[in-house]
Amino acid sequence: VALLALPGCQDESQANQGGEGETPTQQESVVNAGNAGSTEPAAYPVIGGENGVISEQTSNVLRILSTNFWITEAYVKIREPEAHSANRGIWYKFEKDGRYTSGRWLESSGSGTWTFDPQNLLLHIDSPNDEEDQEYKMQISSDEQIMIWIGTERYAISGVQRKMVNYTDLIDDLPK
Repeated sequence: VALLALPGCQDESQANQGGEGETPTQQESVVNAGNAGSTEPAAYPVIGGENGVISEQTSNVLRILSTNFWITEAYVKIREPEAHSANRGIWYKFEKDGRYTSGRWLESSGSGTWTFDPQNLLLHIDSPNDEEDQEYKMQISSDEQIMIWIGTERYAISGVQRKMVNYTDLIDDLPK
């Protein structure tokens, strides 16, 4: 699977100063820095940037994240092979305002807020239940239908990797 190269070496303010192929996009909402422990909806779920201005690339990532349902097709946790079965079918529906809904198969079971840090390519999922908070480094396939999430140290999930697949509707089982 070819993955989009998402450079994380410059912050949004540098990216907006006319880098190659980058055109700033003015967002109508205020950029939200994502307060840990808060599940208030984000005005706009981007960490960094000035006055709501984000790069075209960051805008594309937000569009991809907020398209349809992202369903866990594969889940790997180091030294826990049974974790795959327990996490297969978990899904997330990300809204452009920084809210999300989650569940497993056809059932909805949670909601909260999310933010994206374009400088570090990090997706932060903030649940009202602090034990369900997560943070992942992201990679996106060139066809925008698959994401690989790699857990970080922040919530002690550095041994976790998820293969997320984009579906237009919820399903009760994944293809084998």
